[in-house]
This record gives sequence, C-alpha cells and structure tokens, in this order.
Amino acid sequence: MKNKSGGFTVLELLIAVGLVGILVPSLYLAVNSINITNKRSRNIFLANVSAENKIEKLRSGGYNSITTGELDFTNELPSELPKPNKALLKISASEGKKTIEVSINFQDAGRQRSTQYKTIISETGIGQ
Repeated sequence: MKNKSGGFTVLELLIAVGLVGILVPSLYLAVNSINITNKRSRNIFLANVSAENKIEKLRSGGYNSITTGELDFTNELPSELPKPNKALLKISASEGKKTIEVSINFQDAGRQRSTQYKTIISETGIGQ
C-alpha cells in the first residue's frame, strides 16, 4: 500500500508562489495608479471650485461693482492645492459687457497644470 500524506507537491507550491508573485505587484500598481488619479482629480476639483467661487462673488456684486484690470488672488486658493500655485483674474470691458477670465496654475505630480475659465457679464444679464 502507498502512504499518502495529504500535503502539497513541489509543483503545486511553485505554481502558487508564481501566481502570488504576479498578482501582488499587479495589485500594488493598480492601487498606486488609483491613488495618483484620485489626487489629480482632487486637485482639479479644488482649482475648479476656486475659479467658480471667484466668478460667483463677482456676479453677486453686480455689473457696476466689477472693475476692470488684473488681480492676483493666489492667497485665496485652498491650502490643499499643491504649491507652487498661482491664480489670476483678468477683467476687460467693451460695449456694455465685461469679460472675466480666471486662470489657476498648480503643480501636480511634477507637472504644471492649469484651469481656465472665461465668462461674460453684461448690464442686462449673465452669459457664458
């Protein structure tokens, strides 16, 4: 009679180790990629919200309270937005309408990113 011990063979162990050796690094890369994408999305969201808030503040003040020129509002950006960052607002006027351009630049994963908005506010209403 043959004696069976009920353990794994060397071949089964080698296959299991090989599968784990492939799966663990793949999972690590996937999770790392998700984290990078999540941080990038958060940064873009923060920049967009900052630009929208600045424009809405101007809109709520009304057409006559908006003065033309350029304004640096970098100090109003959220502290979570990676540095170096810069936020500029440019307002120009012509024929009963004012054009507002917002540009926000920030550092993201070693690359310079930017968000730009442009809207028009007129004496009779708001247009985008």
